Amino acid sequence: MARSARPLGALGCAALSALLALGCDEPARPKTASAPAPGSAREPLGDGAPPTSATPGAGEPAKTPVPAPAEVPSTPGPDVAKPIAKANAIAGEPFPLPDPMPECARPIACDVAPPPPTPVGERKDPAIIRVIGKPGTNPGELAYPMAIAAAKDGSVFYVVDKEGRIQKLDKDLHVRAVVRTPEIARGRPTGLSVAANGELWVSDTHYARVLVYSPDLVLERAWGAPGSRPGQFCFLRDTKETGDGRIITADYADDIARVQIWKGENEPLSTFGRFGIEAGNFQRPMKVAADTARGELYVADSVNHRIQVLSWDGKPLRLWGGLGSDPGRFKYPYDVLLDGDVVWVAEFGNHRIQAFTREGKPLAQWGRAGRGEGEIACPWGMALAPEGRLLVLDSLNDRIYELDRRAVLAAGGKG
Repeated sequence: MARSARPLGALGCAALSALLALGCDEPARPKTASAPAPGSAREPLGDGAPPTSATPGAGEPAKTPVPAPAEVPSTPGPDVAKPIAKANAIAGEPFPLPDPMPECARPIACDVAPPPPTPVGERKDPAIIRVIGKPGTNPGELAYPMAIAAAKDGSVFYVVDKEGRIQKLDKDLHVRAVVRTPEIARGRPTGLSVAANGELWVSDTHYARVLVYSPDLVLERAWGAPGSRPGQFCFLRDTKETGDGRIITADYADDIARVQIWKGENEPLSTFGRFGIEAGNFQRPMKVAADTARGELYVADSVNHRIQVLSWDGKPLRLWGGLGSDPGRFKYPYDVLLDGDVVWVAEFGNHRIQAFTREGKPLAQWGRAGRGEGEIACPWGMALAPEGRLLVLDSLNDRIYELDRRAVLAAGGKG
């Protein structure tokens, strides 16, 4: 039976981080004080990139029922943090959800207000409405945010960070609830999307499955199984509902890179793309944006440093990019969004966002490497917000920029 988010009550928001770590397969880790500076030598794909092993496993997809959460003992005992049995990944069985469900997987209600927007006349950078978040593991704080998603009407937003914490923000960007994914020992989720019915879909990358949450962050079910065959997942990066009943996913392994179309959960329709540099093939597809009206899919083909546009049957239509830092070039594009006739791209490696026409003509760019105001480091994702706003993850700086899209476009390449 679904459970609603519990209010924090006397605990207060400051006590949440300890509570989230209680009973999970891995306690929340303190943030390292000496993070490398943007542009310094580091793994090209950044924290959260999968290990070099090929595939999590092989097996048949299956829905996984959600066990009831465990009760928290008054004095934590050995059962609170006991190891959770894992599926045999080599055999390819779905990774089972823990039973009983750890306490960290129960949502907790909260209310943390963001800083007020900066009045237009007082902005040093006309594009920056405000900066949200700071390093930490309390509600409203961030520890390397890796994905962000918005409801289509802009009424709610979700952010997941490297601690496996999902935070729910309302339309005014108040943090209203927080939860930890039930398991993070293998890795953290790197993809979020909001379905038409309000469910939150979490691409649980290293567990080769989709976690499905209610709008209030109650874990309802999971589906998917590891494997390289069609209808299975390797390292799952993106899961989206397309608006016409279909689901689209992007996953990869050492020699696999593909997009899959589904007619429903565990009901694969088609698979296209292979590991490679040719048009229609990919190297680490990170995100997919779907335009059902035009019959087009936009893929952030990260290690090929390009955006590919394909038909729904995988036929290459056009592509643009290539490795570089000039306008129109990319260095590890990690996210792609469709905004009417504008295509937004977040670049992990160039520490910026770019805007394009649907044909790939550069319109504008914003951001430069650094930690100060107007500077950004390793952005993993973006989300459209009402009133012409754009939320951008400043991942390595543990914060979110709220930008004015019109100001970014008006500035062109001066951002």
